[in-house]
Amino acid sequence: PEDADMLINAGLTLFDAADYAEALEFFEKAIEAAADEVQKCGARTFRANALDMLGRYAEAVAAYEEVIEGSSEWWEAHANLGICHARNGDLERAEAAFRRGLEDCPGSPEIRDELAAHLLALRKNLPEALRLSEEAVALGRDEIRHLITLGEARLALEDEPGAAEAYDAVLALDPENPEAHLELGVLNERRGELERAEEHFVESLKADPANPRALYSYASLYYTADDLEAAEEILERAIAADARYSPALSALASIQARRGEYGDALDYIEKAVDAGESDVEHFRSALEFAPLHADPRFRTLLSRMVGDRSNGQG
Repeated sequence: PEDADMLINAGLTLFDAADYAEALEFFEKAIEAAADEVQKCGARTFRANALDMLGRYAEAVAAYEEVIEGSSEWWEAHANLGICHARNGDLERAEAAFRRGLEDCPGSPEIRDELAAHLLALRKNLPEALRLSEEAVALGRDEIRHLITLGEARLALEDEPGAAEAYDAVLALDPENPEAHLELGVLNERRGELERAEEHFVESLKADPANPRALYSYASLYYTADDLEAAEEILERAIAADARYSPALSALASIQARRGEYGDALDYIEKAVDAGESDVEHFRSALEFAPLHADPRFRTLLSRMVGDRSNGQG
């Protein structure tokens, strides 16, 4: 007879390799081979995950609900159902799924963490997000992702010392953690501690060399120091990693404008707008763009930013 755990592990290997269709088959076999309820709940939840990644949203939701109906205390199904709804753009149902999970699994730090992260992503109910993240850390102290969420919540409420404390706690558990190094670098840069900021950015990039936000943050140190060539080289690496990373595109526009290459600057602004840039006030107030204020193309791009921002708020 086939072993359910072996089938699940094989499915997870395929899932991690983005072979979701093949993974689905293994998870379905694991459901049939499951010898106990824990194996069955795990296999069914993984099956739902695969359905979600295959774009079969309605089937995935039904599969998660089937797990929850049979085992409401299975927090993984609640958490992944919320993630599934959010991934598919139904943010209200996502929040409802996380909240139901918290009711059914009141001792779960994972559900608290997922709900806190969801609220932070929406910039909604920030004090509640902080409370939930603090509870998640208290219940699962050595979980790095809970400490990361706690740092984000404290940052959202402008508690920079508290955020730094959370990220330092991450590094105590994982000295090479790229996310904690990045956030600490950003905090150091804000305080003018540029050498320390650079150390953190370099450490972050050692572990995650293609992270566009880390590259952008690192480039900002050189931009501030007027080393435009070095900043440009690092920003181009950010764009190579993610061609639609709008902060890097906007920064490249600033570099070209400072050089007087206004045509190139406008090209980068257009790419940034296409990628979702909406910080119209930056382009209106930054001195390097002052010579473009009467340029019809520049004005059109600013109008597009205003329109995109209005549509996003609507």
